[in-house]
Amino acid sequence: MPGWKRRGWRKGDGKAVLNVEIMKALDEAVHGRRVKLTWVKGHSGHHLNEAADRLANSAAASFKDQQSPDPGPGFTGSVVRHPDSRPGQVVDEPDLFSGLVDDR
Repeated sequence: MPGWKRRGWRKGDGKAVLNVEIMKALDEAVHGRRVKLTWVKGHSGHHLNEAADRLANSAAASFKDQQSPDPGPGFTGSVVRHPDSRPGQVVDEPDLFSGLVDDR
């Protein structure tokens, strides 16, 4: 992502980054956090990749049908906390998709 940003959100071959709005939102969401992203070959049986694929397809179908997607199981008792928040202080964080516009 740092290379894309240096090149104005262009890939090494000069073509535009795909899904740039999502990539920019992801870049903003991870700012100030320790994050390790690992490439995993899709549809190779990796359990987390397969779960992500199911959730993404479900969200796309819900969006198409103008319905709210299934939020998934989550973690019992979990809350989203910003790394700079004080103990006991919950900081609301926007989801990655709330600002996207349907260009259909």
